[in-house]
Amino acid sequence: MKFSEVTQVSVETVLEGRPLVWIAPNATAKAASILMNEENVGAVAVMDDGRLVGILSERDVVRRCVAKNGYAPYRMPVWKIMTPNPITVDRKVPLGMAAMLMIEKNIRHVPVTAGGKVLGVVSIRRVVEEFRRNFDGNLFDLAVSA
Repeated sequence: MKFSEVTQVSVETVLEGRPLVWIAPNATAKAASILMNEENVGAVAVMDDGRLVGILSERDVVRRCVAKNGYAPYRMPVWKIMTPNPITVDRKVPLGMAAMLMIEKNIRHVPVTAGGKVLGVVSIRRVVEEFRRNFDGNLFDLAVSA
């Protein structure tokens, strides 16, 4: 695929085969950290009664719990350190648009939705990996010709 074609692939392609990883808002930062480690993800959706109420990343745990406030992760509830009401993207949004949104808003993870239902969380790293996986040219040549 040409690079311009890769950027038009929908964001849902990045979610294929990956389940939604989520945690309840009253869970602890430690429980969330363990879950992220076990699932090999950098962020989890925070869900309350099936509704997205926030997103929690590894960075949130470090910056808002441990480094900034010196709180103990085993006592800190997720709802106190999560990003509430996160920006989301619809599953049909092109990868290029999702990448630009993440760059402009300075976010590394974005929940993907369909009809208001959360399908998963996409990271900027997964978006870039998808670009590379589908691009059949030489990235060096693309960079030099730009």
